[in-house]
Amino acid sequence: MEKTQLRKEHCRIHPSREASHRCACCGSWICERCVQPTPLGEVCSLRCRILLFFRRIPESIFSLLRKDVPPLLGFCILLSLSVMLLLGMFRLHGELVEVAEGNARAARLQPPGAVHRLSFSRNADGITLRIDGPPDTRILVENSNGKLYLLKTNAEGSAMIRNLDPGLDAAVEFHARSLSPGWDLEEILEAPSPSPSPTPKRESTRPAGKIRVAAPVLPTPMPTLPPPTPHPSPTFRASMRAAATPTPFFTPHSLSLRPTPRPSPTPKPLRYPRPRNAPPVLHLVTDGGPRIALTFDGGASANRTAELLDLLQTLDIRATLFLTGEFIEKQPALVRRAVLAGHEIGNHSFSHPHLTTYAESHTQKLIPGMTRERFIEELQKTEQAFRRATGRSMAPLWRAPFGEENAILREWAMEAGYLHVRWSYLKGKSLDTLDWVDNEHSSLYRNSQEIVRRLLSFPHLEGGIVLMHLSTDRPEAPWAHLPEFVEALHQRKISPVKVSTLLEHSHTWKKWLEKASKRHRELYE
Repeated sequence: MEKTQLRKEHCRIHPSREASHRCACCGSWICERCVQPTPLGEVCSLRCRILLFFRRIPESIFSLLRKDVPPLLGFCILLSLSVMLLLGMFRLHGELVEVAEGNARAARLQPPGAVHRLSFSRNADGITLRIDGPPDTRILVENSNGKLYLLKTNAEGSAMIRNLDPGLDAAVEFHARSLSPGWDLEEILEAPSPSPSPTPKRESTRPAGKIRVAAPVLPTPMPTLPPPTPHPSPTFRASMRAAATPTPFFTPHSLSLRPTPRPSPTPKPLRYPRPRNAPPVLHLVTDGGPRIALTFDGGASANRTAELLDLLQTLDIRATLFLTGEFIEKQPALVRRAVLAGHEIGNHSFSHPHLTTYAESHTQKLIPGMTRERFIEELQKTEQAFRRATGRSMAPLWRAPFGEENAILREWAMEAGYLHVRWSYLKGKSLDTLDWVDNEHSSLYRNSQEIVRRLLSFPHLEGGIVLMHLSTDRPEAPWAHLPEFVEALHQRKISPVKVSTLLEHSHTWKKWLEKASKRHRELYE
C-alpha cells in the first residue's frame, strides 16, 4: 500500500520529481514544473486543457439556464426571437410569392387554348378579317394557296387581308393563345411559300382556309417566315377544329421562329495546382542598402521617349526599361539607343494583354483561356523581338501588364527565366507615379511637381522601385521635374540604380535573381 501511494505521488512526466498537483482532466500526478494552471483547473498537457474546456461547456450552459433571468432581459430575448421568427416568415412568404409569380408568368407565355371568333367579309380589295378575343392575340392564318398571314389585334379589331382565298367568307371557330404584352407588330406580315401538296376535296360547308396558332416566343422582332410544312390529313384538320384544347399545328421549329440569341457561355478559368516554387512578390527591397530603382514601362507608343533618354543621359542615370514586343518591333532604333546607353531592358509581354480578372472583379485570378503555353509565348516572342533588334539577350526580369499577376504567373515566368518586378507600396502609399493619366480633370492626375512630392513622401525610399512610363501625351512631360527628385535623393544619400543592381546588394533577393539568370541562360543563350 505504501509503495502504491509513493508511485502516485511522483510526477507522471518526470518520475524523478515528487508530485504535488493532480490533473483536473486525466487525474495524473504532476510536479510544480509540469503543472499548467487554467481558469478551469490545473492540467498536465495541452490535450488535457482542450478536453477539460469541452467537458465544461455543457455544465456552463446548464448553469446559465438555471440562473434567474431579470424580467427586462427575458422580455428583450423573447422579443428578439419573435422578430427573428416574423422575419423568417416574411422571407418565406416572399419566396413563395416569387415562385407563384414565376409560374404565372410562364402560364401567360403559354396559356391554354382559348376559343375566339373570326368573321370574314368580302369587299373590292379583298377580305376583311374581324377578330373578337383578348388583347394582344397573335394568329397565324394559312390559306389553301400556301400563303401565311400573321395578325395581331386588340380585344376587338379588324385587319385587311388582300388576295385571300375566296372560300373564306363564313364565320369559323378556332383556337388561339393570348400572349403576354410586349409584341410589337403593327402590320400584316405576308410570306409567300411553295404550294402544298394537293389534298382531297371534302363536301363541307366549312371554308377551305385553315386557321393555325402562332407559337409564343420572346418579344423579339419577327423574322421572315419560312415555307409551311406539309398539310395534315383532312381527318386531322377536322379533329383539331373540334377539339377543346387543340395542339398547334405550327410549332416554333416548323415556323423557325428564332428566339433571342443567347450569349455564348464564358469559358471558366482553368484550375492549376497551388504553385510551390513561385518567388514572393518583389516590390520593396528592404536590405538593398541606400539605393532606389527607377523603372519605365513602354507599351506601343514612343511619344517623347527620345526626350526622356536624353534627360537620363544628362543626369547620368541607368534605369530599367520594361518593353513590350510591339514596342521593340516598332521602335528598334530607340531600343538600341537605350541598350548602348547602359539601360537594362526587361520583358513586359508582347501584346500587353490582361492576365487576370483584376479589371473586372479586383481579384487576381487567371482570365479564362490564359494557359501556361500562351503566357510563356508572350514572353518568348518579346525575347525574340529584342534579339532581332539588338543581337543581345534581355535581362531576366519582367513586369506584368497593368500589374496583374499572381503566384501561378510568377512560377511560370520563373520557369521561362524571368523574375517578376512590381513597384513599391507601403502604408497606403505607392511609388507608382500615375503618369499615364492624361486627363487633367481626373482625380488621379498629378503634374510633374506633384509627382515629385508624391515620390518623396514615400515612407521608405531605400530599396524602393519607382514606376514611370516611356511615353506621354501631356503638354508638360511627367518627368520634367525628375532632376529635382534625383537631387533630393542625393541629399538623402540614396543612389538611383537599375533593378538588377538593387537585387545584387540584397541577401534576400540575390538568390532569386541568380536562379532566374541561370534559367534564362539555359533557354536563350
